[in-house]
Amino acid sequence: MQNASRPTFLIPGVSRAGTTTLHDYLSEHDDIFMPAAKELRFFDRDENYSRGTEYYEQQFANHDGETAVGEASPPYWYRGITFDSNRNYRFDPSDDPPARIREQYPDIKLIFTLRNPISRAYSQYWKNVRQGRERVYPFSDAIEAEIEGSRDHRDTAMCWYYKNQYSTHLERWFDLFDEDQILLLIFEEWIGDPPAALDRICEFLDVEPPEQWRDTDRQKNETKTPKNLRLNEIYHDHLRWTGIGELIYYLNLRTGYPEMDSEMERYLADAFESEISAVERIIGRKLDVWRNDPF
Repeated sequence: MQNASRPTFLIPGVSRAGTTTLHDYLSEHDDIFMPAAKELRFFDRDENYSRGTEYYEQQFANHDGETAVGEASPPYWYRGITFDSNRNYRFDPSDDPPARIREQYPDIKLIFTLRNPISRAYSQYWKNVRQGRERVYPFSDAIEAEIEGSRDHRDTAMCWYYKNQYSTHLERWFDLFDEDQILLLIFEEWIGDPPAALDRICEFLDVEPPEQWRDTDRQKNETKTPKNLRLNEIYHDHLRWTGIGELIYYLNLRTGYPEMDSEMERYLADAFESEISAVERIIGRKLDVWRNDPF
């Protein structure tokens, strides 16, 4: 058994693919310890990483003998990505969370949950709209800005096409870690039957699953989007720290998000076909669930 404060597993991504749900369910297991705060952001934030491993392991100080100790930080998935002049992905070896993790914890177990890159991008887009960070509407205009080059994918987080190409990320993790250290879950498959996926995770982490998981029919991270985009901007720009602003913000939210433009759906389905095929080759299985029911 590892030292009490050392993590034995991580959930490094991807965002908007059920990482919060997995964190919350696994935290309820008696033999799994996860810090109350999701996303410790140690390996991707320099201000945290510079504080050293001892600081990181202090975040697990409440560990009380549980077999599995871990955390979920989706930003570990994508930081370190850069682009060449031909818009091809490359990893920057000086800015690479997977390598940092490999150096500190070479035997750690990794759990990834992958979601159809199109629906994942659309979900992330609306999250950023809600947070006031994305100001290009609609989604199709944001995509077109990337494709045309007016929104530079090399230095902005607001990129919904280039940052959803999974194969380069997966290749990096598989280059650094053995296959038996990695568990890959497909969001569209497990979200319909969370207990089965959680039991599989328990087997992977060498802990016994509970007789019954609690509240697995309850969505834990329900999507909320603004009804009025201009009102959402006013809140973030001028009213965010006021009581009336908070009221306006919540009254302006609705559950779910608008349907994607059908022409953009078809465009992205064609654009991501080769990427999905590349992911299939890496993980050794078909992903027809992304093709047959992509949105």
